[in-house]
Amino acid sequence: MAYSRKVLTVGALGVAALALIGTGAGATFHDSAQAQQAITAGNLSVSINADHGSTNGKTVTLPTLSDEPSNFSGPQETITVANNGSVPATVTGFTAADTSDRPALRDALNIQIVDSNSHEIYNGLLSTLEAGGSFQIPKGGTTLANNGDSMSFSVTFSSTGNSDGNSGTGLPQAAQGGSVTPTLTANITG
Repeated sequence: MAYSRKVLTVGALGVAALALIGTGAGATFHDSAQAQQAITAGNLSVSINADHGSTNGKTVTLPTLSDEPSNFSGPQETITVANNGSVPATVTGFTAADTSDRPALRDALNIQIVDSNSHEIYNGLLSTLEAGGSFQIPKGGTTLANNGDSMSFSVTFSSTGNSDGNSGTGLPQAAQGGSVTPTLTANITG
């Protein structure tokens, strides 16, 4: 019996070994598929120019208003911002700053900004526009969707209360002999 038990055990081990070999010999196939996409960022590039004045493409210097009386209204200057980039550009608002040797002159200057459809964007003191940060253009901005699209607006500087050529309070005595160089910035996102 001992012999048959040994044979039986060896036989069982052999069958088990063959079973393990058969399990390892089975095959599972694998495959995969991928999707990829190249992404390149566009560029935001705008330029500015004016009918009068000089420009380097990013800054317009308008003609100097000199020896102005206490009640004045400067000429309406048309300024155009053009989209030269590959992404839509949105003009979202304007900010203002200045260099001045007489705060009394700066504080009495009015600025009027009107779009090409004669909609008034801003009409008030330069100092208020400066203090208020960015002035938002209504309805979420003006989008210059395509390369070559542009937005024109006009800017008029005047003494306080005189933006439409009407008599206003004018410049104060302390503004005499002073000078101010306002800077208006169109805020653009893309």
